[in-house]
Amino acid sequence: MQLKCLKCEGNVAVHAERCVCAHCSSEWPITGGIPRFFRAPDYNCGDVLRSEAREMLAAARSGLWADAVRTRFAGNQSMFLGVLGLQRASWLPMLGLDETSVALEIGCGYGAVTQSIAREIGEVYAVDDVPERIEFTQERLRQEGIRNVHLYQASPAGLPFSDESFDLIVADGVLGWIGEWNRQDHPRNAQMKFLSRINRLLKKDGVLVMGIENRLGYGRYRAAAHRKAGHHRANGDAGVDGRGYAHSEHGYRKLLSRAGFRDVSCYWASPGYSRPYHLIPTNAPKWIRERLQYGIDHPDSGPQRNWRRRLRRSIARWGLPSLFANDFVFIASRAENRRTKLDEWLEACLTADSNERTKLCRPSARYWELHTGPFALKSTLRVASGDGSTFVMQVQLSPNGLDKPRQTSRDLKVLKDLFEKTASTPVRIPRALGELRHQSFSYRLESFARGESLASLVREPGYFKNMRKAWSILDPAIAGAVELSRTLQDLHDVRLIDPGWLAIPKECGDSGNDIGADTEMARYFAHAASFAQMGWVQHGDLSIENVFLEAETGKIEVFDWADLAAGFPPLYDLFTLLSSTGYLAPADERRRFPNESERWIASFEAIFVNENQFSVIVRDTMLDCCERLKVQRALLPSLLLEFLLVRSHYYWSRSSVVQRQIHLRILQRYLKRRECIFGMLPVMLHAGASVAPNDTHESKTDMVSTTTIIATGADEQPAAAHQSLQGLGSAPEQR
Repeated sequence: MQLKCLKCEGNVAVHAERCVCAHCSSEWPITGGIPRFFRAPDYNCGDVLRSEAREMLAAARSGLWADAVRTRFAGNQSMFLGVLGLQRASWLPMLGLDETSVALEIGCGYGAVTQSIAREIGEVYAVDDVPERIEFTQERLRQEGIRNVHLYQASPAGLPFSDESFDLIVADGVLGWIGEWNRQDHPRNAQMKFLSRINRLLKKDGVLVMGIENRLGYGRYRAAAHRKAGHHRANGDAGVDGRGYAHSEHGYRKLLSRAGFRDVSCYWASPGYSRPYHLIPTNAPKWIRERLQYGIDHPDSGPQRNWRRRLRRSIARWGLPSLFANDFVFIASRAENRRTKLDEWLEACLTADSNERTKLCRPSARYWELHTGPFALKSTLRVASGDGSTFVMQVQLSPNGLDKPRQTSRDLKVLKDLFEKTASTPVRIPRALGELRHQSFSYRLESFARGESLASLVREPGYFKNMRKAWSILDPAIAGAVELSRTLQDLHDVRLIDPGWLAIPKECGDSGNDIGADTEMARYFAHAASFAQMGWVQHGDLSIENVFLEAETGKIEVFDWADLAAGFPPLYDLFTLLSSTGYLAPADERRRFPNESERWIASFEAIFVNENQFSVIVRDTMLDCCERLKVQRALLPSLLLEFLLVRSHYYWSRSSVVQRQIHLRILQRYLKRRECIFGMLPVMLHAGASVAPNDTHESKTDMVSTTTIIATGADEQPAAAHQSLQGLGSAPEQR
């Protein structure tokens, strides 16, 4: 990279201890291996005091950088996830960049985005004006073994780089504060100069990703706290709302257009541009409404029935991003029709599809919607072409190999063939349209579901008030899940779940209450080595979010098969489906829970433990499922216990700390109280015991998988697990 002088734009030579302009002899020091093109005045470090930033930096240097972050931001979830999360650059799979690309991040902070894009892009330049932050990023990258990043201490208003140098420029939370670095111009003029400079730094087909606040959003007053805390960028006239000089979506589009960007896409970033786990295009009002409704009706700690929630639902029908979006992410390019390998692959997949009308038009006419989580290795994109056709793209980040995505693609084809053999089956599988491996990403394109998401149906306001209506929707979904479980047992060569998922978590080990011994006595799997003989092939995450229901036919379409595996406890998918409904007893719908965890615990008890109208129906349904799948009724308590054990490990493997803790707490309470599930089957009934006295159903042999299980690639299991595959077909009651 040829550096440019900030004074005369001459070429700058880099020496061991300083950078020197060959034309005007201006000098800038290099300290700690970082060129310093900007000397910050007295300041705080944005989100923390300067003294606290120095303490965190010292802790990172003396130990692990991640531990330093956990300690410093333990009580600040936003910062904790923003610095530690894997998905700060969630938008990266949409850009089609590769190892030949060169990126610049302006305002790199503590290095979260820098680390993410360095995995996929050949060379990265990162700048920040605060020395403690750029030095923390340096230590973070050193510990992570990342060597393709060049760090500079520089101001966004003084970038020492040559024109047309970058394929990607990232500027999260920078534009609104440009006026603080350029006090000579009006903030809007300073912003225009900054964007024009960015445009010149980009290559002809380069792309800008810009995270920024919405001036009209409902959180527009939140940054007043920054002033009170002495935010280092809030020392002058920061604009109308105290957050920096902010605009509406229309205002940002005008700025970008005047700065020379010909192709501009705007996304509502939820929960914010520093945590862009959901990106919804603002020119897709239907998708905006869907996301708003999902956010309002998704179970949380607040009351499900109150006037505030009703008001938000009414406003959500408008679907106006200008009112609901606190933050935007803009993706802007100099080229009007920027094309990448990803675009070419998409067009090739859809042109080859039997449905010839599903051809994508130019990239700028597409709609993209992205959903992921802070520590997820997977993203789900919804893609709509210009003719209205919609597709689903699963993107898997596979830093240690691509075996699992390859396995998933193969499974999808086998599954579709298997289910299509039976014309009367109520289950559909999405059509696989293509697969692409690009850097560490594996893309899998699928057809979009027919029908309506089960989650959107179940979480409609008042859904559970009319049980007859509620079960008219749940019944076909459960019937489909039963048929799904039955058919999956005919699969061959399915990978095995991690045997460690059947271990009793250390949190439930031996204690004064002897919970560990109770757990071992009550469980279905007598020991981990036997789970292959007794386990089933299951979808692995059959939540209501992954099921679509076609009301006219009663058929369901099931998505997201990345967790398909053998070795799960029987009925696992059915327990997953029911628990994901988030049902609450009517008296609890008006409660405000201390936190979301308590709300989900109350929901589990309302479904499986307490006696109420809904749980009675669930009980009868599960007993019927046992009969149809040839599972002893008396095993239900043990299978529910096994479900909780496996689910706690499942969430741990996905770094979902909250959900893991929820399932562990349910597990502990479930065992400690020794309550009956559905008010009839004792929890502590041993899996091999005889049928309970109040269970008049005739004992039947469990349906057991005759699956041949082969662990391959990244999912290969230890030899002990393979030895446990002997004797498939023995019934659980025979152990």
